[in-house]
Amino acid sequence: MIIRRITIALGICALAASVTLGKTRRDSVTFTQDLNVNGTLVKSGSYEVSFNDETNELAILKRGKVIAKTTAKTSQRDGKANSTEVKTITTSAGVELVGVAFNGTDKNILVDRGGEAARK
Repeated sequence: MIIRRITIALGICALAASVTLGKTRRDSVTFTQDLNVNGTLVKSGSYEVSFNDETNELAILKRGKVIAKTTAKTSQRDGKANSTEVKTITTSAGVELVGVAFNGTDKNILVDRGGEAARK
């Protein structure tokens, strides 16, 4: 009886912990050209992209080291992404990261570009 109560209590604690912790998505990407991420130049090459939906932070990492970090928000997609997609635009300042859609998700992660949210 006591073991059953302890098991139930542990289950409830585990469920509560999983609800309060933010979910982080990660995937590998290759940038074919240099681009700016909220003012930080990211050279072309292979990176890991990470988004924490609790802090709304999008990070670009190389070998575990954060190269660039910015705030972002999510928006609903029409359907799930078939692969991880990177969206960019070309401006007078060069190529800028607009957003990311992770493989299998129905959300776009839109970079906050100087206080103005990026659009699809």
